[in-house]
Amino acid sequence: MWGHTTPADSQTNKPLLVATKGTFTMVFMLDITEQNVSLVHQNHVCGQHAVSITGLDVNANVAVTCSTDGCVQKAVISQNDTGLQIDVELLEPPKPSQIRQCGVSISTGRTYAAVATELCRVAKSADRQTKIFIKPLRSEAEAEAHILSNDGHLCTKLDSLEFFRQITVANYTLPKGLEDLAGDQFWKTPELQNCAYKLKLRRYLLKMKIASVQFTISQRTRGRMHEVSPELQVLLDSTIDDIVCTENQLVLLHIKKALQAWKTVEEAQPQNADHPNVCSLLLMSDVVGMSDLKEENTETKTVVGEILEKYSSHGSTEGQRETCVLCSENIPFSSVNQSSCSKGHQWKRCCLSLQLCQLRQTRKCQHCDAISLQPDEKQDTGWMLRILNNKCLYCDGSLVS
Repeated sequence: MWGHTTPADSQTNKPLLVATKGTFTMVFMLDITEQNVSLVHQNHVCGQHAVSITGLDVNANVAVTCSTDGCVQKAVISQNDTGLQIDVELLEPPKPSQIRQCGVSISTGRTYAAVATELCRVAKSADRQTKIFIKPLRSEAEAEAHILSNDGHLCTKLDSLEFFRQITVANYTLPKGLEDLAGDQFWKTPELQNCAYKLKLRRYLLKMKIASVQFTISQRTRGRMHEVSPELQVLLDSTIDDIVCTENQLVLLHIKKALQAWKTVEEAQPQNADHPNVCSLLLMSDVVGMSDLKEENTETKTVVGEILEKYSSHGSTEGQRETCVLCSENIPFSSVNQSSCSKGHQWKRCCLSLQLCQLRQTRKCQHCDAISLQPDEKQDTGWMLRILNNKCLYCDGSLVS
């Protein structure tokens, strides 16, 4: 008897309990309160399993089961007017008796299932071989729709992105919906430019294209970069420039929210111009000043004016806010990702505060190469703590020490 509880159903806000017994998959919708647990709906299905189920994993409304004869089955759970509905799809038919399935796991975004298969051709268990096989749970159209949907965080859809990365690396082509998002027409659509999720997705797709171009270059030149064709070099350079533009727009959206937070919570503001957090406010103000904000963003410009007036005694000027801790040389603001002093000392920037990560402890994103300052309860103001307690700016992943 296997059991697995899934998160609450999005329509009813009631959790689902999925269990197996023999060849049957059973689903129960529960109503859980502080005083009682009651059954709302239930259903079961046998599907294609001829022998007892030995593996079960559930992610949201998708359950994948496997049995000792090698059969792998996907069940999609939905709710209709009469109760729970279970739609079954056979992923893998039964295999010869020497092969058995002994476990299954679903990826975070429900795009793949990993199935552990054991070869039982020998009697001694020590000589048996276990292999992991990956089975797609979504079609190409379903994976594309999953990626383009604004629901959820980008880091939870990395399995769907991997689905297309394998295609892109081979021939650097994407489905039309994703290609449009990564193409030049993106900047002609204001609603896309102001959608943080679409910007994050666009950045990821462009990085996939770069990986594809670099793979093509390595295949053609065998590492001799001086033999790269002009066409590929132009494509590589233009894609890198497009990534920089996308990251700058993402940072600008983040800054607008951060400055509004400074405005609304006065008690959380740094009160003295020499407070370490003031540097972050001034850097953000500089970025807004360098950007081409439209008329509707006059509110942000007003906040920038208030910040520059309040902290006018900081003693630094635009583009000259930070110094190198190794040589005391000025570090001009040259990029939202990293900057260096005149002597070549290079430092990464915090993706949330824009400050250089020099002496303070840092955190790294679990999914991408972003870096962030570690929040300091003793030193940071309430405003800075609010900023640093966000997820990764580029993929919504968790930042860990």
